[in-house]
Amino acid sequence: MPVELLDYPKAALRMVVATQEERRMRIRACVKEPDTVRWIETFDVGDVFYDVGANVGSYSLVAAQNGARVYSFEPEAMNYGRLIQNIGLNPDIEDRITPICSALWDKQELLTMYMKGSVPGLADHAFELNGQGPDVFTQPVLSVTMDELHNLDIPMPNHIKIDVDGYEDRVLGGAWFCLDSPVLKSVMCEMDKAHQDVADNAHDRLTEAGLGKVGEAQLGSSKRHNFFYEKRL
Repeated sequence: MPVELLDYPKAALRMVVATQEERRMRIRACVKEPDTVRWIETFDVGDVFYDVGANVGSYSLVAAQNGARVYSFEPEAMNYGRLIQNIGLNPDIEDRITPICSALWDKQELLTMYMKGSVPGLADHAFELNGQGPDVFTQPVLSVTMDELHNLDIPMPNHIKIDVDGYEDRVLGGAWFCLDSPVLKSVMCEMDKAHQDVADNAHDRLTEAGLGKVGEAQLGSSKRHNFFYEKRL
């Protein structure tokens, strides 16, 4: 497998780079989203970080390198397999990352994922057909709510990153106790202004839980933005 270093200048974090998307996006994640990296670097050592929509693990690796206890949620099978490989390539931090092949949702159910392709590094998979043809790849996905995770002895998060390509409100709909928890410090949520209703629902849920928006970063020339929230004192 071809192995290269993630573009994180403060540590040698190794990743497999074998697909076009891994080369174009995943190995260059820090340049692509510098505000996300700066946010992660504010975490305290030992903080619990939920990386929801971890893909192949670029930001999970950065968080673990900075001392966080990371739970990486990635439901798509190809990405999850690569996530496992990337964690294993970094033995100094692998014990700080727990990968979980499940979707976080507003209820527990068996979902159907309609996939853009079947190679690691891809994103924008969907839980509706969205005009795709009948020959699209599909994958069953078991969902759980964020609030159910404590039943699995997973601690409450101090920080949450949500990057789920248009289903942010569904994730937050299952996170009532987590968002209201006094241990929660911050949330980063990617939202697409092309789907303003979903973005509005997600923003309303976060503000209802006492989180205030403290920053926003546009992702390239797209309508997607990362919104940063902190718990109000």
